[in-house]
Amino acid sequence: MNAHPTAIVEAACIGPGTRIDAFAHVLSGVRIGAECRIGGHTFLECGVIVGDRVVVERGVQLWEGVTLEDDVFVGPNATFTNRGFSQAVLERTLVKAGASIGANATLLPGVVVGERAVVGAGAVVTRDIPPHAIVAGNPARIIGYVGAKRVVPTAASEIPTQPGAHPSCVAGVTIHRLPLVRDLRGLLTVIEPLPFEAKRCFMVFDVPSRDVRGEHAHRTLHQFLICVHG
Repeated sequence: MNAHPTAIVEAACIGPGTRIDAFAHVLSGVRIGAECRIGGHTFLECGVIVGDRVVVERGVQLWEGVTLEDDVFVGPNATFTNRGFSQAVLERTLVKAGASIGANATLLPGVVVGERAVVGAGAVVTRDIPPHAIVAGNPARIIGYVGAKRVVPTAASEIPTQPGAHPSCVAGVTIHRLPLVRDLRGLLTVIEPLPFEAKRCFMVFDVPSRDVRGEHAHRTLHQFLICVHG
């Protein structure tokens, strides 16, 4: 461990290669892993658990019940809490391996941030975040997923404008431009003919941003997906 002379380090369980910067205060009962960096003007309360290779930037306060797993990054002045309306009940906050918490983000007590999830700067996390999700805003909502790639046409000429089936850049996927009938009473489209016999038709809607639908696969399946809103 390498601690700055102005840092107050009362904890004994600190892994090798960990650096603690100026004016940090680490109470007894804190466990910090190896190769971590605890920034200046931070405060770690008794009962905090920090894994290996964790970076906690300046101005962060970690209260009892907070656990940061391996390879977590916490940006400057991110705020953790451990008690809600009932001050007598301590709620545990868990940030799982590889997750990143942006500067000035606020995590309410008792939330779980999934593996490799990203919390945007200034976000207010009120509910659990699924693995690999990217969240932002107040309250924090999912705006994407880590590693997800959006496939878009390379030129405007590749965007189909006429009704019918059109090839796409994804193997086995075709784009079907539906006919559009315009009228003073509104717009109308017809979903026919389908390129296969439909066995089931369903629509998923009103899904909270903290939840993930699907996450499964079928051995043999043909789907016709329609964006009904947005």
